[in-house]
Amino acid sequence: LSHAVSIDSTRLSAALPLALALARLGRTQEALAAVDNMTKLHGETRGLLLVRGEVLMRGRNFAGAVEALMDLIRREPEVWSVRLMVAEAAFEAGRCEFALAQTDTALSLAPEAEKATVIAFRSRVANGNANCK
Repeated sequence: LSHAVSIDSTRLSAALPLALALARLGRTQEALAAVDNMTKLHGETRGLLLVRGEVLMRGRNFAGAVEALMDLIRREPEVWSVRLMVAEAAFEAGRCEFALAQTDTALSLAPEAEKATVIAFRSRVANGNANCK
């Protein structure tokens, strides 16, 4: 992937998978730098906001992930899966009421085939953990 980016560093199709791969390797700062470089070139695209949120979550910056993903929700409020990601980040940040609200919205938007996933997560939030007590 880094070779593909070095060939054409302006291509989102190469840079986004590289950022995700770096995040999965625990190289959060490098991943964020890749996202920042692409943001300078392309603006805040849907894909960049989504990847920024995932990178921040993997780096355990849950508050930052919520902020990045909420920027995407403001643009596309009907995307249930992004709402669920926000709920996950908010839950890990200890913002349980906000996580429940986002989960409820995700549940109302999710297709039937995905509702069980949302319900399972909602149950986890409702039961709380150390972040929520």
